[in-house]
Amino acid sequence: MVLQAENLENLEDAELYYNTGLEIELNMMIFFAYQGELYLQTNRYEKALENLAILTDSCIFNCSEKKELAEAVKKYD
Repeated sequence: MVLQAENLENLEDAELYYNTGLEIELNMMIFFAYQGELYLQTNRYEKALENLAILTDSCIFNCSEKKELAEAVKKYD
């Protein structure tokens, strides 16, 4: 459902889904990664960096979510 919202460029709905997902399960790293990419799409670079910091602190073994968001941030720069 979240990916569909982004694909349809309904970014407000996607953001709502990510926020709700994080309220339900705060340790769901994929939501931080997707939300961070959404922040980049909506020119909120600092918020994306906050999500990357959360992933960096939480992903002990260099998880794919952290790698994905780090690459997106690097491309955004």
